[in-house]
Amino acid sequence: MTEWLETLGQDLRYALRGLRKTLAFTVVATLTLAIGIGANTTIFNAINALLLRPLPYPDQDRLVEVTIKDPKYPLYRGPVSWTDVAHWKAATDVFEQIEATSGPDMVAMSGAGSGERVAVQHFNSLLPAMLGVKPFLGSLPTDEKSNAPGFGISYEFWQRHFAGDPHVLGRMIFVDTGSAPIVVVLAPHFDLFETGPPDIFMFGESPNPAEPGVGDPRWMLAIAKLKRGFSVQQAQAAMDVAEQHLAQAFPEEYKGIGVRVEPLQQGLFGWSSNFLYLLLAVVGFVLLIACANVANLLLVRADSRRKEIGVRLALGASRTRLIRQLLTESIVLSFAGGLGGLLLSIWGIKLFDMLSPPEMPRTAKAPMDARILLFTFGVCILTGIVFGLAPAFRASKNDVNETLRSEGRTTGSVSRHRTRNFLVIAEVAIALVLLICAGLMINTLTRILHTNPGFNPDHLVTAQVRLAGDKYVDSSDPDHLDLNVIHPPVALFCRQVLERLQALPGVQAAALVDWLPLAQDTQHAHPGFA
Repeated sequence: MTEWLETLGQDLRYALRGLRKTLAFTVVATLTLAIGIGANTTIFNAINALLLRPLPYPDQDRLVEVTIKDPKYPLYRGPVSWTDVAHWKAATDVFEQIEATSGPDMVAMSGAGSGERVAVQHFNSLLPAMLGVKPFLGSLPTDEKSNAPGFGISYEFWQRHFAGDPHVLGRMIFVDTGSAPIVVVLAPHFDLFETGPPDIFMFGESPNPAEPGVGDPRWMLAIAKLKRGFSVQQAQAAMDVAEQHLAQAFPEEYKGIGVRVEPLQQGLFGWSSNFLYLLLAVVGFVLLIACANVANLLLVRADSRRKEIGVRLALGASRTRLIRQLLTESIVLSFAGGLGGLLLSIWGIKLFDMLSPPEMPRTAKAPMDARILLFTFGVCILTGIVFGLAPAFRASKNDVNETLRSEGRTTGSVSRHRTRNFLVIAEVAIALVLLICAGLMINTLTRILHTNPGFNPDHLVTAQVRLAGDKYVDSSDPDHLDLNVIHPPVALFCRQVLERLQALPGVQAAALVDWLPLAQDTQHAHPGFA
């Protein structure tokens, strides 16, 4: 063991000395590898943050997501309603707790300075406690019956909008369609969907499970905590039985649909796995191209070292010892590229978040843990072997006598050129695969962009407005609030907006619509228009 360590130390010192002598080669090869390794580390960081790292909640292995499934579409994960959650609470005994939550939604807020758009999330008031999220200020109800009317706000919104005012509790604000006091500030970094902490939390109550729930829209997500000793498969079987009973009791709501139970992490972020693993394959091809480039550089470098290698062979160095020395140089080079790749990935992770669509979870804040470092270490070892093996074998096959006499160059040159040509062909083939895939994606995007939407979008400009406050929404009776009724102040506001827009120079026509055509996640947003 001691002898092996001494030999390794000699190889490392010799490799560092040789790379320092050929500084231009070292810099070019290191930058080439850093780009490839950095791209792989960037994508693996997203995979690790969303799919591999455990969720930051206690007993996360017992947390599951419950969604509606359609037998006709096996991959479909449909939203649930408040009534669905109430029915499941009453019909099953495999869950210690089951609560409902919505995704973040942009609405209007007033009453705390100037009006603004805020991100709102609806959920049962018991959900934060189930996820181990504690209040920073105020308190949450301990049961649904003690659910007091009011809004919660995130720690980040409290700092940004209220400047960390310790007396914020009890302040009245008008959010979306109703006004209520602020009753709690949640602990920092509560971000269930990893798309950024919401601003406002609106608490809901489960309806009576004896009611069928006709007309209760499905737009929520159910999160449950399994009782100890129950598996996801047992919960799925229990929910299948409960769904059959509910279909008999309430056929209008449950006939022809099913229920899917899966681990919470898979339910929240599993949809991104195909996309992320495809990206990992793409950047893996990029790394292979980088390896082929560096292997060609090593072959060129080996030509200038033929006499040195011949002398070492003549002095008694075995081919195995020589190959190990050359592979050590390759791995040292790959580790230098790995270090540069880690530094590049810090910028790449931020760029990845900037270019991702809004619904894509943010990964820039995920810490660089041991799993990412181990992945980068493994990539460095594998990369060093991949691009260093062929040049090492080729260099060790030099004929000692021919090398020392500087003869026989023709045969050796042909052999080396054959290896280089193979690497160039492989590099071009991999690049061609990436080019074809990129061309297909560009073609698909071009076709989508040129699809006829059914109207002429040229020279059209849009703006979205949501009205808030008691002036536009009558929230005196929240249980019978009809959002489809246009109150006189709303009609007057809309009429004045149209008149002023039509009077602007260069405006040929102006109109109002409740939501934009082809807009993503459209829903009725009254009182609001575009």
